Amino acid sequence: SKEHVAMARSFAASACILLKNMNNALPLVDLNLDPSIFPKLYVSVVGIAGDAPGAIYGGGGSGAVVPKSAVSVLEALRAESSSSGSVIAREVKYTNGSTIDLDNVVAGSDVVVIVLAQTSSEGKDRLTLDLPQSDLVSEVSKIIKNSQKQCRIVVVTISPGPYLTNKWSSHADAIIDMGFPGEQEGNALVDILLGRINPAGKLPHTMPNVWNEVNMTERQYPGIPPSNLTKERHCGFVPPSNPPNAKFVPCLPTEAYYDEKMLIGYRWYEHYGVVPSFAFGHGLSYTTFSFSGMSIVGAGEGGEGGCNVTVMVTNTGNVEGSEVAQLYVTYPEDSDESTYKQLRGFAGVQLAPGASSSVTFVVTKRWISAWMEEKEEWEVVRGMFTMSVGSASDDIRQEKMFLVN
Repeated sequence: SKEHVAMARSFAASACILLKNMNNALPLVDLNLDPSIFPKLYVSVVGIAGDAPGAIYGGGGSGAVVPKSAVSVLEALRAESSSSGSVIAREVKYTNGSTIDLDNVVAGSDVVVIVLAQTSSEGKDRLTLDLPQSDLVSEVSKIIKNSQKQCRIVVVTISPGPYLTNKWSSHADAIIDMGFPGEQEGNALVDILLGRINPAGKLPHTMPNVWNEVNMTERQYPGIPPSNLTKERHCGFVPPSNPPNAKFVPCLPTEAYYDEKMLIGYRWYEHYGVVPSFAFGHGLSYTTFSFSGMSIVGAGEGGEGGCNVTVMVTNTGNVEGSEVAQLYVTYPEDSDESTYKQLRGFAGVQLAPGASSSVTFVVTKRWISAWMEEKEEWEVVRGMFTMSVGSASDDIRQEKMFLVN
């Protein structure tokens, strides 16, 4: 139905994560001015994933969904360019990345949208964290510099999880992470590019600088295989000599060791003082937000119970937008968890320019406890906690100490 299509479009746009936006490259138009006064923008699309059949909308296996009517980035931009009063010029050029076409497509463009995508499914790991065709970003940048023409490079990524950006991110004016946006991928992107929807997504993972930055060993993953596996002893589906007796023979347990303990994701980066490519919780907006007036009240002050952490969030920019306030807790210095902070809550607020909203996090006993292996139960940790609230794990705006004794 039209309602479901509109919902899919809204979800996809609202979940977009604006990773980078140098010199306010996006949105493509000033949201506070009349679009009719802008000259037409010549836009080109680069990359196999920019249009069917190379476009990727989601994952495989159990994550596979066949769209009723998918809209690629190129299709959406061309439809937008033909609409009345659009700021996008009618000719939206495209290349799948062929070196032969690249110069001609980029030449004369005001904006180049490079679409980099990869999919995933269970039973098959990705062999690399590099996005296919990511070399196109530096190639397009070189063409633009040689032409000495002002042109914005917007990189759009479609991916089920983290990927490497260090080789090309410096060449991009803006980077939009769409995750798996679904069938309304193209239309959702247009809404973001033109500022109809202000991006509000936040990274649910840490973006590394290099492959296996956390130095995970084979002992940790995929684990140490059984020592008595030989060519003669197969496992898995064993083709029988007698077809009716086909059966699945399980392998002996492969032993994986969780030596990393709690040091996974952003906790590893903070513990070792490594700055990631993009931090957990990161996500920019077309407006700006301030955090103020943090307070901690409740039974936990000087006691064993939980508490309420409250902070005021204000839209200090010129356009409406949504911010996701994030609460992190750092355990007392003499505890095993003292070298990193941990996410304990998050809350989104939609605010008009100049508007403010109070955000409260209810900190329970469980949030200030640790697992006691010998007792097989959670136990409240005693000592001085640090409560931190901010816009990302690396962008803390307010902090207060909280004593549990």
